[in-house]
Amino acid sequence: MNAFVQLPIHQITWDHLGLHLAALRAKGLPMPFQDVLLAAVAIDNNADLWTYDDHFTVIQGVVSSLRLFEGPTS
Repeated sequence: MNAFVQLPIHQITWDHLGLHLAALRAKGLPMPFQDVLLAAVAIDNNADLWTYDDHFTVIQGVVSSLRLFEGPTS
């Protein structure tokens, strides 16, 4: 686990979270709060998100600033 860096949740990230949730719901795509929070933290910290969860591909389709890490396939 030492290879991973902890990222802070800045105050502005909570505002971005609300905007992302609203944008997703407006498209008929309600997503789990925690997934959108992880996406918002990654975006606000200019980090790629490494996941195998398909929710993040859907989120990226609406929130284009989300970058997903292209790592090994599952």
